[in-house]
Amino acid sequence: MGAKTLRETRNDNNGDDNNISAPGPTWNEALQAALVLRKYVGTIDNAFAHKLEVMLGLFRQRTCAIEIQGFKDT
Repeated sequence: MGAKTLRETRNDNNGDDNNISAPGPTWNEALQAALVLRKYVGTIDNAFAHKLEVMLGLFRQRTCAIEIQGFKDT
């Protein structure tokens, strides 16, 4: 379930609008952040950095796949 959906369906503020959180980043902003992190992590040579680099790559692939699934054939 997406963060936006969770935020919209969450009902823990008891009618008080003071707890409204700011909207999360767009998928494009998240991808840009992941790419920046991946470039930085690529300069570090240890096991954790390599695992993080792989996870960031998978995040990018899955995010792009989800976006492509949303496109309609014309």
